[in-house]
Amino acid sequence: MSASRLGSHIRLVFMQFSFSNPSNVPTSVSQLDEEPEDERAAKKSLDVGSIQLIEVTEDVFILPFLNSLEQAGYEMINAFYKNRQDTRSHRFYQMVRFAFARKEFVTISEEFRYKRQIILPDLQKMCLLAMWRVRSYQTPFFRDHNPVPGQYTMSINLEVRNPLYKKDGTPIMIQPKDANGLPVGIARPLVPKKELRIMGDSVEVVTV
Repeated sequence: MSASRLGSHIRLVFMQFSFSNPSNVPTSVSQLDEEPEDERAAKKSLDVGSIQLIEVTEDVFILPFLNSLEQAGYEMINAFYKNRQDTRSHRFYQMVRFAFARKEFVTISEEFRYKRQIILPDLQKMCLLAMWRVRSYQTPFFRDHNPVPGQYTMSINLEVRNPLYKKDGTPIMIQPKDANGLPVGIARPLVPKKELRIMGDSVEVVTV
C-alpha cells in the first residue's frame, strides 16, 4: 500500500476528521470561530507545494497510528473543531483537527497540558469506534507566513465515517450471504481489513 515518512523534517502532524453528525464531535474539544495560525499556514501551503503521500483509501482503522504517534516523537499541542460549509453542496459539516508537534518544538500552556489528558481518550474513542476514509498530504511548514526550508507538515485527512459499533455499544454484525443473496452461516462482527500504522519511520496503510 502507499506510505509516507515521519522524521525530523516533519514538524507537525495533523489528524483532521470531517463528518456531518455534530454528535460525533467530542465534548472535550472546543469550537473555534477564528482560524488559528497553523490552519491559515496549512491552507497557504496547499498553493506552494502540497504532495499527496497516501492515496484515498476506504475503511481504514486508525487507532494503531494514534497509539504509536507519541513513541514516534510527537505530542499533542492543539485540538479544535469548526462548523464548515461545503462549497459545492452548501451543506454544513464538522471539521475536528488534532495537531501534534515534534517533541523538541512543543510549547503549550499548563492549561492545555491538563486539558489534553481529557481530549486524548476522546480522540482514541473516535479512532476505536469507526473506520475512516484516509488520505495524506505533505506540505511546507510556515513560520511568520514564510516557508521554513526543509521543514514540513503531514496532514492525515479522515472522512466518510464507517462505524464498527451501534449506538448501544454492541458490534455491528455482518451476515454472510450466498450467490442468491440469502443468509448463510453465522453473522460475525464487522472488523477492519486495513489499518494505518507507523512502522519504523513509515506511515502505511496495511492489509490485516
